[in-house]
Amino acid sequence: MNDIDLKELLIESGKRAVEGNISPNFRAIAVGIKQNQTILIKCYLSTVPSNLDYELINDISGEILADTGLDNTEEVCEFTAKSISELDSLYGFIYIK
Repeated sequence: MNDIDLKELLIESGKRAVEGNISPNFRAIAVGIKQNQTILIKCYLSTVPSNLDYELINDISGEILADTGLDNTEEVCEFTAKSISELDSLYGFIYIK
């Protein structure tokens, strides 16, 4: 699979994965792939992350892994007051509040 196809698959899979897995604290979720073929999921929150926030990101991660066939993810939850335009979108946002 080439990089463009993988990027499109990652974005589409991520958009499906967030359905029903969104916390009120989530402001945005971005996805990308690191050089070692690890999926990076970065969740930006309006408050300090809770256990539920981590569980929901883990659920999203599992669904994306199942769709893409890749083996590893790195999940980052970050509390930030930055505007959406200032956030790192990686390959793209799969959720924006």
